[in-house]
Amino acid sequence: MITVNEILQKDHLLSLTIPFFNLASDEDDNYFFVRSVYRKSQECTPTEAEMSTNNRLLNDQSKLPFHNESSAKVGRHVLKIKKSAEITNRQQFFDALYKQIQMKRLTEDPKNFERDLIISLFALRGSIDPKFNYFAVDVLKENQSKEYLFQLFNLLTSISDIKQLNLNFRELQEQYVTGKVRRNTQIRVNLRWFYDRYRHDLETLNIYKYRILETHHGLIKTFNIQQTLKPQFIERMMFYIDTVYESLSKQRHISIMKGKVEEYRSILDFSDPMENQEMFRRSHSIRQLAVALLPDECVCCKDDYPLEKRTFKYRDSDRYYLEIHHVIPFSTDKSGDQLENLVKLCPACHRALTKGRAEEEYQKQLIRNILNHSLTASHYVGLLMEQPYTEEDKIDFIYEKLQ
Repeated sequence: MITVNEILQKDHLLSLTIPFFNLASDEDDNYFFVRSVYRKSQECTPTEAEMSTNNRLLNDQSKLPFHNESSAKVGRHVLKIKKSAEITNRQQFFDALYKQIQMKRLTEDPKNFERDLIISLFALRGSIDPKFNYFAVDVLKENQSKEYLFQLFNLLTSISDIKQLNLNFRELQEQYVTGKVRRNTQIRVNLRWFYDRYRHDLETLNIYKYRILETHHGLIKTFNIQQTLKPQFIERMMFYIDTVYESLSKQRHISIMKGKVEEYRSILDFSDPMENQEMFRRSHSIRQLAVALLPDECVCCKDDYPLEKRTFKYRDSDRYYLEIHHVIPFSTDKSGDQLENLVKLCPACHRALTKGRAEEEYQKQLIRNILNHSLTASHYVGLLMEQPYTEEDKIDFIYEKLQ
């Protein structure tokens, strides 16, 4: 057993990401639970020795006290987390974990950060499907809220090769609509990509799942790593949050749900309810997503100058040229990109926010304007700071990180 506060004080990324991605569907008045579960596959059965070793590996790698509840042919490892007076429900726990995970961005190597996200997401509960080339994990209904889905989105859109991820929301399948089978939404990753990069990291947490990969080595190697964007993670996740989750969670009458489903399937151009073959031609880059979604205004000087005085229009377009600015620059590695951390600036303000280029007072005023005009960015910066803090503390925090 461990307490919520003990987990939040851990200076170890896996101690935070494993509970964030794997909080179990059940809880009681006093405890949350995290479970790692795996079963006999078509060609492999977990041995008692593997299940015992896996529990030790989980404890060693996560720095968390899992205990073994494995039975014949089923591996189950449980972490019991005692609630606190301040954190009594799962969204409060997710908020606190998310803040600590984001703070780790400031100190973690980007490649290590990405590895720990991927491993903690898939290793504990994920199922391997060598036939269809994916490693999939359920997003449990009990954990879903708009806040948690946005947190998932912001963490996973920082993955450098985002096109390897896919969101399979089964609410658009006939079995779900009719109530026959209502399975959880799944996050999937290209199995060949995972195998080439992370199979040995998986071995440090679950030697049985590693054995499954090695058993199917020949088949997995015949598949390709995703090179072309399909309607995958970014577009599907945003669509899910804004439409499917938001609407279907409120719809109870089957006929209404069927109408919504047809509307959503038409928008997404589904060619197959399980595997979508139609290619999206839009760019999947999170930076280009910011170009499309953020308002066409400079959050630094919008109150001081007409936009046409600070930039120019694209040829044959009514849109003005604006540049994407990282409020907090993590590194030159763009795997740290996420929508919360991006704003649009005119070229003049963007150049002025280069470290040492403009006067300190002027740069701090531009930063103040960003925080005032982008509540999303202001909230994000707050996640990276220890409380209590003032707005001036936020400004100083950003100023010290200018590059």
